[in-house]
Amino acid sequence: MYTRSRNALGIIVVMLFIASFTSRAFAQKPKVGVTPSTATVQLGEEITVNITVTDMTAPGLWSYGLKLHYNNTLLNATDSEIPPDHMLKPSLDPTYIFIVQPGIINQTEGIVSFAVTLFADEPGKTGSGTLGTVTFKGLAMGSANLELIEVELVDPVPNLIDPALYTVGSGTIQVIPEFALAVLIAAFMLMSAAVVVLKKRLR
Repeated sequence: MYTRSRNALGIIVVMLFIASFTSRAFAQKPKVGVTPSTATVQLGEEITVNITVTDMTAPGLWSYGLKLHYNNTLLNATDSEIPPDHMLKPSLDPTYIFIVQPGIINQTEGIVSFAVTLFADEPGKTGSGTLGTVTFKGLAMGSANLELIEVELVDPVPNLIDPALYTVGSGTIQVIPEFALAVLIAAFMLMSAAVVVLKKRLR
């Protein structure tokens, strides 16, 4: 009886170990990325993308710096900002924040720079939220990559968060001709009409 109990206990311990290992292995890492990751804009029109953090865990994000690099031959960054309800919005006191770079645009190099830090007793921020937004205008047709570079995240200690503990995503904006949407709609209507005619002939 004692042997059976000991064996059962051993099996339970092994199962708990496996469950613990599996949960750690499949745990979602925090991610800094561009949202949406893929988008389309017509030539001469504008589109806004967000730089976001998702699934940030305790002790949380307390400070960050990053740059968004883009193809300046295809896109023109016309505006950028840290929105009012951004990820690092203070909860204790609205003055417990220092915006170092609020989205500084360098069209010559194709870079938008953001840097923000909390201070005093403001706690780190967990969960998901927006760090900044950038508005682009389509300059020329093509596929423009949006790449986050020089990403540095800091916790409330403050310690630099190991880059191995989070992922960094990129994005793409496809610049298409102004008439592309109209052409697609016309093509769809022609195809629909052709199907109707074909069905009538088959009858």
